[in-house]
Amino acid sequence: LLTFARTTSGSTSILGSCILFLDGLPEWIRRSCPPGNRHWRWPEANYRLQNRGSEIGSRRQFINSHEMKLATLLSLLLGWVISCEEKKYPMGPPVMPDRVLQAAILVNAEANGVEVMTVAEILNQTRNQNQGIHTIIIAPTLEPIITTGGIKIIPDYAITTDSIPTIDLLIVPGSVHPLTADSIHSNLLEFVQITGRKASYIMGLGEGVRLLAQAGLLNTYYCTAPTREILIMKSETPQVHIKEDVNMVVHSRMITSVGGANSFEPALYLVTLLYGETVAKDIAQHEQLNWDLNTVSY
Repeated sequence: LLTFARTTSGSTSILGSCILFLDGLPEWIRRSCPPGNRHWRWPEANYRLQNRGSEIGSRRQFINSHEMKLATLLSLLLGWVISCEEKKYPMGPPVMPDRVLQAAILVNAEANGVEVMTVAEILNQTRNQNQGIHTIIIAPTLEPIITTGGIKIIPDYAITTDSIPTIDLLIVPGSVHPLTADSIHSNLLEFVQITGRKASYIMGLGEGVRLLAQAGLLNTYYCTAPTREILIMKSETPQVHIKEDVNMVVHSRMITSVGGANSFEPALYLVTLLYGETVAKDIAQHEQLNWDLNTVSY
């Protein structure tokens, strides 16, 4: 472990400090142990059986306090060394769902058309017979939504009037519409709260990340957002853990992104997660995108 940590300590100053401390730890242990007890063993081997009375069997177990304290400190320190450096962990084999997944894209007045279209275009290309992702558009009403670029989107379902099918993937793109306390925002917030708790995966793009935070869905996840939204979220939802200077954050079932032109990254990441790298690269090639997960800032 020490050899591995030394090879990676250059990227994290905290880890480097831990290594310096570990290098001096044996000498500190030698000085801390009392004379005649200059040995090191696992805590379970440190029991001391001492007689308490003349009766046979009346012996108790005592743990040497010096060694136990040092063992505890060493365990905590090694755990800190392991956890203090953030990594891009291997994704592992794809999930490969055996049915069509329902992805709901939640749009609102003046939605970000780039985010909506990019995600819908990429996810819909996974459909193959009885597998893949089917996207639906959900809005407060069935009235057409005009995006920031002037594109008209006709919703499939209305939050207030329609019976919405089970949602596997909840996608919340950004919107210029202010996220303030009005009737439309209340309906959106309630829908996100209920659907988000049941969805297998959640994706927030741009300003949509802020709506997820307002709904309380980010309280136990790390996330990222555009710089302008981060400033608002820090005062509006200070309990949310925000990672800055990255385009995307993946934390368990939560995928958040700065959105905009980078919206293809979380979409292709989700495709890779569900159906594998080959499918994702085929879609990226079809869309003339240079997709390599190892080069993505996340």
